[in-house]
Amino acid sequence: MLLFYFVVGICIGSFLNVVIFRMPIMLQRKWHKEGVDILNLPPDEYKKIDQYPDLFNLFMPKSSCFNCNTPIKYIFNIPILGYFLSHTRCWSCKKPIPIQYPLVEILTGCLFLYIGYLHYDIYYTLSLMIFVSFVLVIIFIDAQTFYLPHELTTPFALIGVLCNLRGMISGGLLNSIIGGFIGYFSLWIINFIYNLITKKNGMGHGDFRFLSGILIWVGISGFIPIVFISSLLGISYFIVLYLLKKIKLSQAIPFGPFLGVASIIVLFSNKYFVL
Repeated sequence: MLLFYFVVGICIGSFLNVVIFRMPIMLQRKWHKEGVDILNLPPDEYKKIDQYPDLFNLFMPKSSCFNCNTPIKYIFNIPILGYFLSHTRCWSCKKPIPIQYPLVEILTGCLFLYIGYLHYDIYYTLSLMIFVSFVLVIIFIDAQTFYLPHELTTPFALIGVLCNLRGMISGGLLNSIIGGFIGYFSLWIINFIYNLITKKNGMGHGDFRFLSGILIWVGISGFIPIVFISSLLGISYFIVLYLLKKIKLSQAIPFGPFLGVASIIVLFSNKYFVL
């Protein structure tokens, strides 16, 4: 059964890679079109802003090399195994394939396996798998693009409410709703104070929505450990990059990945962190 969960996990991870790659492109196209409409620019401003086909969503066109657009052979689409069968490069243009692809698949597979190992209730298990899938996508998209789109955070929060109608994870629907409320407005207040002092935003509204969604799933008792762990991870990451001279003091880093990692740690360690 655990092997089954792992195989399902790496297959889901393969789809998550598609979402991680395509969602930002779809969003950029959407924002470009909205900008043209709002500014009432001439029709020629709708011209393509990328090299991908006009029909571009999570399912179409078929997977292809991000460099030469050559369709990927089915054998190279096998999760994890396909990465090594292709010798970590595109079979056509020989461009290296990012390590992110097998990494996401392995991470998803291992997390699904661990969920199956910890829990026997099928509904609880499926709920946690949905949670992990959303969080992984959000972590990687934010890390690469600084995007935390409501197209992801909103359904993430709504599904969390549905899973907690009977308090399956958070312990109670009221606990879940209060957690979401406090998660959003706690970061909003921190950012408001920071903005008053520096005249700059310390974080985006996507971070507010993401923490709100996480606490809808986990419950209000996860607030302190998640904020503490994510802040500790974020500060440590920034210090390391600064000491290595990879970043300046004024430079921003995405906070979403640290919220996501902290949420998984707390959710899987709730007997220690969550009351």
